[in-house]
Amino acid sequence: MTNKLLFFIAFIFFGQIAIGQVDTRTKNQVRAKFEIAKDYYADKEYTSTLKKLEEIEGLMNGTVIPTAQSLKVATLLKLKRYKEAKKELVILENLELSITIINEVTQYTKEIEAYEKHIADLELKRKKEQLEKERLELIRKEEARKKNQLEEEKERERLISLSSVTKINIDSEQKYNSFLNEIDYYSNLQELSIRPNFDWKYTIGINETTFHNEKLGNLDKLTKLFIFSASLKEIPDWIGKLSNLQVLSFENNRLSSIPEFIGNLTQLRSLDISGNRIENLPQTFLNLKKLRSLYLSYVIPEIVMEIKNLNKLEVSNLDNLQPSIAKLTNLKHLWLYKYNSALLPESIGELINLEKLIISDSELLSGLPESISKLNHLELISLDDNNLTTIPKPIFRVTSLKFLDVEGNQITKISKNIGNLTNLIRLDISNNNITKIPSEIGLLNTLYSLDIRGNPTIKLPKSMKNLSKLKKLILPKTISNYEKVLPDNYGLQVKVK
Repeated sequence: MTNKLLFFIAFIFFGQIAIGQVDTRTKNQVRAKFEIAKDYYADKEYTSTLKKLEEIEGLMNGTVIPTAQSLKVATLLKLKRYKEAKKELVILENLELSITIINEVTQYTKEIEAYEKHIADLELKRKKEQLEKERLELIRKEEARKKNQLEEEKERERLISLSSVTKINIDSEQKYNSFLNEIDYYSNLQELSIRPNFDWKYTIGINETTFHNEKLGNLDKLTKLFIFSASLKEIPDWIGKLSNLQVLSFENNRLSSIPEFIGNLTQLRSLDISGNRIENLPQTFLNLKKLRSLYLSYVIPEIVMEIKNLNKLEVSNLDNLQPSIAKLTNLKHLWLYKYNSALLPESIGELINLEKLIISDSELLSGLPESISKLNHLELISLDDNNLTTIPKPIFRVTSLKFLDVEGNQITKISKNIGNLTNLIRLDISNNNITKIPSEIGLLNTLYSLDIRGNPTIKLPKSMKNLSKLKKLILPKTISNYEKVLPDNYGLQVKVK
């Protein structure tokens, strides 16, 4: 039996009781609206169905028609408005109902109970999921706590380990800032080197105050400090607090002066301010009684000549070496790089303790003064990469000489006086234009190493067989039949380059 027929029969049946109390005109309106409501329901126009049922309720003035109420419950269920449907079902259950509607009520009840069970299941599932989520969150937090604790322990251990660091090199802004943040942990740091890389120096840029951080003055155990090519225009004040500093370098910066507090560094043994144009030094410079090595460029300030204990002096781009150099009687090592004069002063002969004399990349150099023959402790002379055409004659009277290097010049001939250098151990005459080696080379019976490569037409004398101590020999590629003149020395290494 269709729903339409059931509703119609129920309507006629109950109409005799409920509708009998209203006038005929109203009855007819109710019947008509109920028919329309059923049609809407059949066409699944549930919202329109409810509207018509509300109109019927308005006509009935509070009197509930069971068939209409049943249709209302069914419609609300179709719209899944279960809470409203349950409320209306309670009203329906309190009416006098036909068997058909009772069966419908039973069906409605099952549907609502199924819905409520579904909602309850969903809620239970949601609660379980929430509990699981909370459980997992607790696990995650605990794992995160343990991880953080482990990382904190590692970080503490790392920071504590910094106290054992004695040497550190810094080449980037990131490393520098990190170092400053942790500087208090570097309690035993002895050597600090700052050499900005390309990114830091040119891409990021170095601010004038970058290295003016007073924290650095707390490194009281620092003995060596190097700040290379950092565009420094002035020396930071904190350096004056480093009373244990022994080695200090500002190589290749933009310094034009040295502050008075340099005199506070009384333990200083080596100072490198080369690559800067500094024409004067403060009077406090004389406090550096332990200074042994000094590196300069362009100028040797006159006050340097008062540092009597100076052992090593290296100067680049010097225009002229002043005669006052003679005051440095304890000097053992003198290196002039890119020296811009043809000669050295005769007073150099008064450097009675000089052991090493190096003059390189000096295009104007033409010779050495006669006075160097008085330097009885001179063991090394290096005149590499100049424009010399001969080995300066005074050299052949320095009989204490053990190492002679004239590599990279324009020398065409070796004097016979080379035989005077009987203490010579190493001779480098490579990369010249020498065509002949005199037979007197055979007198160098202490010679251990001989380098003559880069002289394409050179000839070797037979007297080379007398070089009984020779162990290293480097020859030019163009030479041939050299085996006949070589000494029969055990362990002699011959290389052709």
